Amino acid sequence: MVCSVENCTKCVDDTEDQCETCGTNLKTDGAGECIPMVCSVTNCTKCVDDTEDQCESCGTNLKPDETGECIPMVCSVTNCTKCVDDTEDQCAECEGDLVAKNGGCGAKDGGGGLPLGAIIGIVIGVVVLLVILILLLLFFCCRKNKAAHEYVDHADGNEMETRNTEPKEKVDVTEESEVTVMERGQTEGRTEVRNPLDETPQDDTTQTTAPRRKARRARSVRNTAAEIADIDLDYMYDNNNEIVED
Repeated sequence: MVCSVENCTKCVDDTEDQCETCGTNLKTDGAGECIPMVCSVTNCTKCVDDTEDQCESCGTNLKPDETGECIPMVCSVTNCTKCVDDTEDQCAECEGDLVAKNGGCGAKDGGGGLPLGAIIGIVIGVVVLLVILILLLLFFCCRKNKAAHEYVDHADGNEMETRNTEPKEKVDVTEESEVTVMERGQTEGRTEVRNPLDETPQDDTTQTTAPRRKARRARSVRNTAAEIADIDLDYMYDNNNEIVED
């Protein structure tokens, strides 16, 4: 007997129009014919051969689990927001300023690996540090100048005080002056001035009665007062009007 059912691999015994076993992914209906199997798994594109409840291939970004159902794929790449379709380890879109490289996420070429926020923070920190250094430099310079002025003023004050407290030297001044004898003329009514030293010595003039002809005066001058001492030289002359040396 020859089985006449299409796509049937084996008919029921002693029959030619009742299929018992159909071909791949086919099943028998109630009338003995072979019909396609229908995959009943949600989002499944292909079930396991000769099954209707065991998914082999799921839809986009889905994968079959151990029970034959379809579940979403999870992207496992760090800093990745979206993987390549139907993959879990190949990144297509990364977070922030990162770019996809060789299936992972990395910094842009020439970017130095630093985000914009980090660069701005570094710049602000450097500017603040420079301002602090400048302020400290100005503070120490002003303080140094002030100390120098105070030192100069203090030194000037000490110098003036030293000058005021220095002992003043005694200045001795000896002044010699000739004392002239002034006689008023009786005949012509005018004054005659004569120097006793220029007169001719007289024999009858004694040393005790001779008028004073010359005196030397020594004077010692100090800053606050002057002392004057008169030295009488009358008795230093003899009768011939010559100086007597002891």
